[in-house]
Amino acid sequence: MNRELALTLRDEITRKHHEGIALDQQLRDTLLRKLECTRETGILLDEAQDQIRGDAWREFTGSLPFDSKAMSEYLKFARKHSEPVTEVAQAMRCAFDAALTTGLLPFADGHGPQKLHAPNFFSKLTVAVQQIAAGWRRFANRYPVDQWRDEQKEQFCESLRPILAMHRETALSLKHGKH
Repeated sequence: MNRELALTLRDEITRKHHEGIALDQQLRDTLLRKLECTRETGILLDEAQDQIRGDAWREFTGSLPFDSKAMSEYLKFARKHSEPVTEVAQAMRCAFDAALTTGLLPFADGHGPQKLHAPNFFSKLTVAVQQIAAGWRRFANRYPVDQWRDEQKEQFCESLRPILAMHRETALSLKHGKH
């Protein structure tokens, strides 16, 4: 191969490499914006669900430009990602779920008749705790804890007492090696 051809190829390869780096940055920025948009849409839907009830909720959801599957995905995404996704590796794993919400990727048709079983105690508990934590986080963001009245703080602490007792009993059992 002659020297001139080698230099031309090297320059073209270098140019394409730099173009790829620039595209990586655009992809990263676009992906993170898409995920944040999906998360914010889910948060807004969750807030709307808290505020609108009954027939008004059905009318409201009927006026949205997407179906109940997309709404469910938005809500699921926002609950799963209570904070913005900022790491590219995590963003790449989240991209599939976010692409379902706007129809970029189709929902699965399913795998024939499914036999669903009732969730077990631990599944129900995990969901309940996550919902409580998400609700508390939303409330505390709107009304910071240091601005609560003392009686509100006391009431909140008292309401958590049964959960703390369950935690204490389980942790002690774990500590003492009881099965």
